[in-house]
Amino acid sequence: QVVLAQAISQRPRACGSAAAMQSAQAEEGAVWKAEGMSQDDFMLKDECIVVNYMDEVIGHDNKYNCHKFVPGQPRGILHRAFSVMLFDAEGRLLIQQRAASKITFPNVWTNTCCSHPLHGMSCPEVDSPQEIAKGDHMGVKYAAVRKLGHELGIPASELHASRFKFMTRVHYWAADTGTHGSDAPWGEHEIDHLLLYRLKPGEVLNISEHPDEVRAVRWVSREELRKAMDGSDSGLAAEMPLWSPWFRIIASRFLDLWWADLDVAFSTSKYVDTKAIHRFDTAEEHHGGAGRAGPFLSDLAGAESTAWKESGDAKRRKVVLDAQRDDQKLGFMNRGKIASGASSVKQGAYGKVPTHSTSKMDQLMRPLEVVAALRFKFFGLLENNLKKACDDPDIAFCDDMLKKVSRSFAAVIQQLPDGMCLDIAIFYLVLRAVDTASLQHGGKELSGRHLSLATSAWRPPPGDLRLAT
Repeated sequence: QVVLAQAISQRPRACGSAAAMQSAQAEEGAVWKAEGMSQDDFMLKDECIVVNYMDEVIGHDNKYNCHKFVPGQPRGILHRAFSVMLFDAEGRLLIQQRAASKITFPNVWTNTCCSHPLHGMSCPEVDSPQEIAKGDHMGVKYAAVRKLGHELGIPASELHASRFKFMTRVHYWAADTGTHGSDAPWGEHEIDHLLLYRLKPGEVLNISEHPDEVRAVRWVSREELRKAMDGSDSGLAAEMPLWSPWFRIIASRFLDLWWADLDVAFSTSKYVDTKAIHRFDTAEEHHGGAGRAGPFLSDLAGAESTAWKESGDAKRRKVVLDAQRDDQKLGFMNRGKIASGASSVKQGAYGKVPTHSTSKMDQLMRPLEVVAALRFKFFGLLENNLKKACDDPDIAFCDDMLKKVSRSFAAVIQQLPDGMCLDIAIFYLVLRAVDTASLQHGGKELSGRHLSLATSAWRPPPGDLRLAT
């Protein structure tokens, strides 16, 4: 991450104006083109910026993989995003209705433009932590110019990247259950950089919506937006019944406050927050999906805030990244969240893992599994190639310990070919012994005295594979 951050901070930044952006693309080659591309093409071609829960870049992956909500990654892959709120000189906000052809959250109304900065752009769209901390990071702003041109047809010459005002960041996730049902395989999991832009008096934008991106646009006042979203104006609510989950968070938690004090929001740093990452679980209707994900971020936000106030940045970072690791661990094991109650997890060899909550009756209703279990229990049908050499007391000891350490691993290892099963059994037992010793020393590296065998003058006899292993 340090090397990556240094590389990001040293890359050229010569794309502030439309002319410079076009020049850079002409010199280096346009990396991103929309012509002739379908929504499916973008899902496979666009490389999102993958980040950890502290919004630090850890890689990149295509939109398809990032937005898949499936067992193994029930909240998709966390990536960086931006949301633009563009105002005219009179203080009206431009909102859009997403096209019906969009794969995630089609037909919903949302802010002016919401998309992703991408990896590999001619005008670099990857921002470093140092740039974000200053609040003047340009990567997401170049991305905003690019996507406003793509979605709304606004020429780059009519926008100035430096006039976008960064306000803060929002971390949220949402399964697209409204479109794809309770088993939705698609969703969003983003750290969203919120950007404001305001036109000057007399300034007009040429807007031409891309039909595959935008179904409709509309300029609304603060009061009109509030009534449309809360349903207090039945006419507006009927015209705009669906809203994106991220914009519901933005509008209720941040935008209304900024909008009420728009001049100050644009001219000062009163509402700018470069340090916090505000975390929210979306409404319950967006929980679930194919990965069965449940609420998580709101609890994390509370723990993060406490750690930050009491112990500073280092403790905050540890709490956040530990929570991310625990959530991913549960996701890898096809569980979106830990169920309530101590019985939902157990201590395994490599940390706490979720347990099955299937009832006894449900288990008994699977006759093939019951018959197989009984056969293995009473007839011992699994082959055990270690037993062939159990006249040797050392091998008999290994066979006995292997079954005590892990019955499931023992069942596999004992069925390996004669020339392999003993070597693998010893190798596995040694790994488990070292792992146990490491855990007993608080996870620290073992000192030399614990590894004296590896550093002593003793060596296995030449050609003896088992002793070498």
